[in-house]
Amino acid sequence: MDYSKIGNSKDFLNFLKYQYTPKPGKVQILKLPERHYLTFDGKGESKAPPFQEAIQCLYATAYTLKMGMKFGKLTKPDGYFDYKVPALEGLWWFKKGKFVMGANLKNIFWKLIIMTPAFITKDLVDAAKKQAKEKKQELPIEKVNFETFDAKKVIQTLHIGPYNKEEAAVNLLHEFAKEKGFKIAGRHHEIYMSDPHKTPESKLKTIIRYQAI
Repeated sequence: MDYSKIGNSKDFLNFLKYQYTPKPGKVQILKLPERHYLTFDGKGESKAPPFQEAIQCLYATAYTLKMGMKFGKLTKPDGYFDYKVPALEGLWWFKKGKFVMGANLKNIFWKLIIMTPAFITKDLVDAAKKQAKEKKQELPIEKVNFETFDAKKVIQTLHIGPYNKEEAAVNLLHEFAKEKGFKIAGRHHEIYMSDPHKTPESKLKTIIRYQAI
């Protein structure tokens, strides 16, 4: 499906579904098109305040965008349709060395991201950030960015369980890449399909994704 030509909510949901439905113990290969994201960069453990604030900033902006266009507080662009806000995703890396499960997370860098439909523009994001900041003045919403991610091939699988028990899923992807002659590139990528505040740790669903070249 061509991301840039998606013209309705149903097709956008189908676009998300084909990316977000791998099975545990199985590896899925995908060719992803160019996509747009709201992003927030930071460093340190996920339980620390900066990480939690980043999540709040992204969702505040994402829902201000969605509801603002729906109810006329933001200008509807060409190609507009109402849509479901996609899942939160996270890219993780260290400045030196490869990503290693269980490493000192105080030194880890992260980029939290939420995908947007293709009709979203930087001007719309800036307007939404301004409105969101008026309601949430205590949050650093000004640090939310709007970025375009290039097209790429990825491999992914589904991990069910605690976030700190992803090693088997990570190893599965590395073994698959080696067997198929792929080279894993880019950053450790997680897509959070469950709300950790409402879901037991043993049932958390997280997609683990890597770029494959």
